[in-house]
Amino acid sequence: MELRGRVALVTGAGRRLGRALAAALAVRGMSLAIHHHSSSTGAAELRDEIVAAGGAARCFAADLSDAHAARELPRQVASAYGRLDVLVNSAAVMHRLDFEHTTPE
Repeated sequence: MELRGRVALVTGAGRRLGRALAAALAVRGMSLAIHHHSSSTGAAELRDEIVAAGGAARCFAADLSDAHAARELPRQVASAYGRLDVLVNSAAVMHRLDFEHTTPE
């Protein structure tokens, strides 16, 4: 599948897995919408790396625990780029807890 020229929104792209996924898509030629909530520095660094390598990337801040913000984010990306082709949901809240203290909830 040809990805060059397509637009991807990667949630949670300021760090960890989301950052790695966004970087990999940028290498394939996609324009990136880098979502972040609390990791604005990491998102900006990734954007700068992608742009320095000749790619296209923009940062988008949103609290995805807010339903309105979650619905609005793809609209903002489509408005900024004129389209949205791929959505990668990688945003997460991490709570470090010993396995024996983990519950199904």
